[in-house]
Amino acid sequence: MSYQPAARSFDTASNPFDGVVAGQILDDEVRAFAPSLKDILARAERSIGGDLDATRALLARANAMIAEAVETQGGTREVSLGGLAPWQAKRVSAHINAHLGDTIPVSHLAQLVTLSAGHFSRAFKQTFGDTPHGHVMRRRVETAKAMMLKSAEPLSQIAYLCGFADQAHFSRTFRKLAGATPLAWRRAHYGRA
Repeated sequence: MSYQPAARSFDTASNPFDGVVAGQILDDEVRAFAPSLKDILARAERSIGGDLDATRALLARANAMIAEAVETQGGTREVSLGGLAPWQAKRVSAHINAHLGDTIPVSHLAQLVTLSAGHFSRAFKQTFGDTPHGHVMRRRVETAKAMMLKSAEPLSQIAYLCGFADQAHFSRTFRKLAGATPLAWRRAHYGRA
């Protein structure tokens, strides 16, 4: 693999950017400013080695252009560069929800959407705002809360059904995320649903 200067590598990628990538991630309205955005990103790529402040300013300008385009569209769609594609996010969420009581390795989630574990973890955090493990723990606590509101099952059984290693793990995680122990939270909320 040989090194190509940034400007040259960007120029060789310009045709696929215009036809494939832009068509996938940018709406028709946003595509209208793609040439300007392409120019800004090319300049940022050229300046990254020498002038970090200029690079930051150019990337901020590109980000502002994208944000303005999203606002113009009514803010109904969020443009997320570097995150999971909508179909990937949907598939991962469905798998997590279906297997919440099981061990869910990051490598398995990455395989579901054909990404490496490292790339998947970065894209997951970009999309969901949390690490895969943190997201799964939050989903487990949410599910446990719903179960505690609807039934009088023992907390140890709820911990098991939600995929926690044991009741102590459940209590630590629950307290960290909900601000109270499961027993205290249940006493304060049971019967309100």
